[in-house]
This record gives sequence, structure tokens and C-alpha cells, in this order.
Amino acid sequence: MNRIEPESRGEHAGPSRAAPNALAAESSPYLLQHARNPVQWRPWGREALSVARETDRPIFLSVGYSTCFWCHVMERESFESPAVAKVLNDHFVPIKVDREERPDVDDVYMAAVQLTTGQGGWPMSVWLTPPGARGPDDRGLEPFYAGTYFPIEGRWNRPGFLEVLHAISEAWRTRRAEVLEQAATISRAVREHFSAPSQPVALGAGEVGRAVATLLRMHDREFGGFGSAPKFPQPVFCRFLLDVRDSIEDPAVREQAGVAVRRTLDRMALGGIFDHLGGGFHRYSTDQRWVVPHFEKMLYDNGQLAELYALSFAAWRDPLHARTVRATCDYVLREMTHPDSGAFFSAQDAEVDHREGLNYLWRAEEIERLLGPDDARIFARVYGIDQGPNFRDPHHPEDPPANVLFLIDRPEAIASGFGLSEDELERRLAASRDRLFKERLRRRQPALDDKIITGWNGLMIAGLSHAAAALAEPKYLVAADRAARWIVASMRAPDGRLLRACRNGPPRIDAFLEDYAMLVHGLLALWRCAEGMGRRDDWSLRSAMELVERARSEFRRNSDGAWFDAPEAHAELIVRTRSSHDGAIPCAAGFMLHNLLDLHELTGRGECLTDALRLLASMSGDAAHAPVGCLNTIRAVHRLLAIDPALLGESAAAGAPAARDVPVRIFAGADRVGVPGNASAELPLRFEIDPGYHIYAPGSEMEGASATDIRIEGGGGLVAEVSWPAGTRLMADSTVSDGAVPLVYRGTFEARVTLRRVGAWTGRPMLVVRYQPCTETSCLAPIEVELDVAIDPV
Repeated sequence: MNRIEPESRGEHAGPSRAAPNALAAESSPYLLQHARNPVQWRPWGREALSVARETDRPIFLSVGYSTCFWCHVMERESFESPAVAKVLNDHFVPIKVDREERPDVDDVYMAAVQLTTGQGGWPMSVWLTPPGARGPDDRGLEPFYAGTYFPIEGRWNRPGFLEVLHAISEAWRTRRAEVLEQAATISRAVREHFSAPSQPVALGAGEVGRAVATLLRMHDREFGGFGSAPKFPQPVFCRFLLDVRDSIEDPAVREQAGVAVRRTLDRMALGGIFDHLGGGFHRYSTDQRWVVPHFEKMLYDNGQLAELYALSFAAWRDPLHARTVRATCDYVLREMTHPDSGAFFSAQDAEVDHREGLNYLWRAEEIERLLGPDDARIFARVYGIDQGPNFRDPHHPEDPPANVLFLIDRPEAIASGFGLSEDELERRLAASRDRLFKERLRRRQPALDDKIITGWNGLMIAGLSHAAAALAEPKYLVAADRAARWIVASMRAPDGRLLRACRNGPPRIDAFLEDYAMLVHGLLALWRCAEGMGRRDDWSLRSAMELVERARSEFRRNSDGAWFDAPEAHAELIVRTRSSHDGAIPCAAGFMLHNLLDLHELTGRGECLTDALRLLASMSGDAAHAPVGCLNTIRAVHRLLAIDPALLGESAAAGAPAARDVPVRIFAGADRVGVPGNASAELPLRFEIDPGYHIYAPGSEMEGASATDIRIEGGGGLVAEVSWPAGTRLMADSTVSDGAVPLVYRGTFEARVTLRRVGAWTGRPMLVVRYQPCTETSCLAPIEVELDVAIDPV
């Protein structure tokens, strides 16, 4: 089957609307989508920032990616509008960023969006101060207003984009001091979010156990996955449970961990989130049952899931998982692989002709016409067609309803129901799938983002390598090796530095820690799997060691062993980020932590173990207080427990308290809470503070000490409103410099959290409490705790 050629896909550009703007010289498909907008976009860089300084205009920063559905909507509504373009061009410096090319820009300003609105997403819309706003030495780029998608006119409790633009322009012109003050406040919060010191703590079996318990509590025992809709694959969750399950002492918990992994992988493989005709996984499921996906396909998802299903098949020899691995890898090799280099493309779009999932949808009459009545009857029964339509485009309700294909049960159960063997049923279904897939190829295809990203290629190299080993399939190892050799040789600067992305030309943009860490992960998987298949070639191991050495000099902070996310070359931003939490793309430092442990195991190099222990220490505070948010770090703790538990003590700073010795404990009144769509839910929290310690009440703080705060992270459409008790004076006569009286909490007290829906539910919301324990003479470092509470929409 021929792959879908980039030339046949279009760029979402439609008819020519205006003369090309400065994005026309870029290579990113996302930036090129906007190259003929009437908005005079500029790419992020020195030239655009100089224009902002010279004109003294705020920057309007718009961040997205080529397969983002709501990015397309905002472009059609606003960025193609001459009225919007006039305001943006006259009063702002509009800058477009592809978040996949510059994840550092995305990370910094997404933090601003989340800290100010309680939610995040794309397109991201942020207004920044220009360089020089406070004087010649001011570097600017401080966010002062932020959001995501804005409709052209106000609706859905969102202000209209033109209304927002006029208000911000007026504020900049007439109330600049207030704007700059707000920018300083938000920027301080962003810097603190990324760079607040985290005191190392001793990690151990307790944190591993807490992570297991939380995941099992979050697990959907009926439909698999973790939490409610929308459901994301979250391969890091299943990988953690898969790795630790054999070491769980309680047989019942050990069994639950295995069941959670298998149920989740089964349900995803059966559901509509998996493409049953073409293979590969869509981004996420919009419903709890994994039936109706958001239809974009991302390389980073499919690389991680190929590895996960291969590891699962190696553990349980489940034929369903083997077929899922094979179909995923075959999809990537057919549709997502560069024909010359063998490297892998980034993504396929969710929409065709402005219709969500149009290429993937079917109607019962089409199935019967293409397959004939007998085969159509069986196919309709197996793939849920006979249950009636399950999809209607919410953005185009006038379109007729249609079907997303999904398997109604595991293949052996379906075959039994038809009185057929599993092999007989599969042969019949394979012929039907092939006919429908050929018909699907005659339709207009989703747009392909054909840029090559180094780190994401590392994930796919790992996935193919594990698939080759698990399935004993040499072609996957050949494909992984080909891509790896090209990336290692070609995605480099003349001085040997790794570069991040390329498309239709030489690679560009200095690589991030993510690129080094994920490529090394892929190279080490390639070496191990090739050796297991009797094809040992040490070039991949040597390349991995060389890349780790270069990354160490580029990203590691010598003072404490922490690793930054971005190279020094991108230091124009307001903070150099250092992340520890795993998201859809897991934390780069977590990948590097495992790479260092792998290299120590494979080569015996002591400096790799030393680096790993120092890196773990730098991440330990976050991991201790939010183990599910830092699962790759906790998985590394599990590995070290097996190697030598004493190493975990060495990784913590001398005299650091163990995680359980923190002097504040927080207890939630429930471990799961449902929030209705048009109402709210209450959750009581009890704080217990050790004698001699206090924490500052909200709105009260002293120099060097932070106030207590509760917020939502990891999802949107939800806000947390907190009813706090009255605090007491720190000391009878205490005040701070502006005359305010600092109030604190001591002993035991209760706060009540009201969880309220404010929009469309996204992600996996969690409650995070930030506080700083202090005595009368000193304060510990600020602590963030991810509460062990599952939050679901009802």
C-alpha cells in the first residue's frame, strides 16, 4: 500500500487570501498554514523581538501545532479576518510559534495560561511586554494576559477576540503601569513554578506503593484507563504498573495491577481510538468507553504505545496485543515514514474539509454497498455498525450521523458467538477491512505534518525495536536501525550538536533535553533488542554514550545535578525551565534518568550512576509529593530498590528529611469526587501541622515565605474555590512592611474546596496544594502536594 504523499494533502491554506507574510520562509507546516493570513505574522526570533522593542508594541504570541483542531477554527474565524488583522497589525507585534519546534516557548507561556486561568490548551494566546518596556535593559517577554481559543465574538462564557484585542490595546496605551505590574506578578509566578528550590528527600518503597495505590484507585474497572472522559492513553501509567507488578508483595494488589494494565490495553485496542482499518492510535477518546476519538494521530503516542503493547505481549503473549503492535508499526512504516531517509513524520490531522474525522467515518449503507450483504452483516456486528450511529460532528450538526469502527468484544469471544474459529473469523474480517481501507484511500486524506522531530523519532525507534524483539519480526528492527542511523548522522550541527527538527531542507533549531533523552532511549532499545535477536552492533550503544556526554555538558547544572529542559542558546525567555512531571510526552529528565541507569547497567560506568543519583535527588521533592505526576521518576526508584536500596539514601542530600517526615499532612474527605456539569461538588480538607511549625494563610506571607494555595492542574474546565478558616497572628505584635498583619495556621484546621465546572472538561484534573512550613526562625522550601483524589465529570 502506498503511503500518503505530502503533496496530496494541502496545508489548510485554501484559496489565496493575502500576500505572503514573514512565515512564508519557514518550513513548519503549522507556520506555513498561516503564511497567507492578512495578519502580519513573524516567527519567533531576534528580528520579531527587535520590532517589538522599536515600536513599543505588546507582542501577541499565538502558539499551536499543525494538527490542532481548534487552531484551525481560530484561524478561520479570526486570523483570516481583515478586521482582526488590522487591529493586530496596527497595535501589536503578532508572533506565531509551532509548539513542536519550540517546546520551551510553549512550556513557559502555557504555565502563564494555567496559572492565570486554571486551564490550558491550544491554540495558546498570550500577550507579552516588548523588550525595553521598562527601560533599555529590560528584556521584556513578560506575560500580562493569557488564554487559549477565543471566538471571534463572545460565546460559551468566553469573550470575543476583537473585544479582547481592543481592551488590551487600550490598557497598554492608558494604564501601562497596571499592565507592567500584572506582567511582573505573573512572571514571578511562572519563574517560581519552574525554578523554586526543591529540597531533596529520601525516596523509597513507600512512594512506589503510594503511586500503585493511587493508580488502582483512579483505574476505571469497567472500561479501562484512568479517570473519566476524555480519556488519554497515558502509556506511562501502564508501563509503571507493568514494571512494578511482580515486586508487589500483596497478591491481591499484584493481581489488580496486572488486571488494570491488561484491561486498559484491551479496551484501547478494541475501541475506536485505535484505527481498525489503517492501524495506529488517535490522540484520545472523547468518551469513557474509548469509542469516539479525537482523530489526530501523533508519532509520540504511537511510538510509546508500540513499545508498551510489545512489552505487554512479551509478558502475557496475548494475540490481541501482538496484532495491535503489528498494525501500529505497519501504519507508521506505511504512512509516517520518509521514503528516502527512513525517519518518521510527526502527525496526521484530525479533520478533512473542516470536518472532524471525516476520513475515518462510515455509514451502514456504505458498508453494505462495498462488502455485499453477507460480509456486511458480519462486519456490522463485529465493528458496532448494527448498534446505530455513534458519531455526530458537534461543529456541524447538520451533517448526517455516522459510525466510528470499534470491536464489540475480544476477538475470541466474537468468533465464539459466530460459531467460527478465531482464525476463520480473522481471515474473513481481514478481507473486508482491506476493501474498506482501499475505499478510504480514495477519499481526501488528512493533512500530514511531515516534519521530522528528533526526540519523537527516538520514541518510534524504541517502539519498533521492542516490536521486533517481541514479535520476532526483523523488518521492524531494520526500520528502527535505518531511522536511527539517519537521525544520528543527519540531525546535527557542524560542531556535532544535536538539532531538533527538519522538513524539506537542513535541520534547524538546537535540540532540547527531550531530543537527547528520547533519542538515547531509542538507541539503547535498539541495541538491546538487536542483541536479543542475535544482531549485535555496538554503534548504537556508542552513539548513545556520546549523546549523553554532550547532553551532560549542555543541560546539567553542576551545583545540584539537575538537568534543564532547554539549551542555553534559548536563554531569551523569562526562565530556563526544569521539569519533573510526566505528561502526554513524558518528562525529558525522567527519560534521561533511566538512560543513565541503563548505561550504568550496560557499561558499568560509575559516573552514569553518580549522575543518575544526583538527578534523582534534584527531582525527589516533586516526586515525593506527586508520585503519579512523576511516574518515570518513581519507576527509577523501583529500579534502584532492586539494584541496591542503599543507593536511594545516597541520592538525597545530607540531613534531608524523608518524605514521610514533612511536618504538614493533608487529608481529603473523599478519594473520589464527581463534579456535575451544571453544579459543583464539595471536598473537605484537613490539615495537621506539627508543633513548632506554621503555614501562612492565603494572602499572608513574609519575605522569603509563600502563602498557602490550592489549584487545579492537569486539566481544564474546572476551578477550585476554597473557603479558608480565619488565621491567627504570627506573633501578637507582628506586621510586615506595608502594615498588613501576617496570618498563619497552626495545629489542625479544615478548609473546604468547592469544585465548579466552567467549561469543557479536558485532561485529568488534580488538586495541588502549595504551602511552606516555617518555624519562628526559618522556613523549609515550598512544598507542592498532589492530593490523592480522583476528580470525574458526572
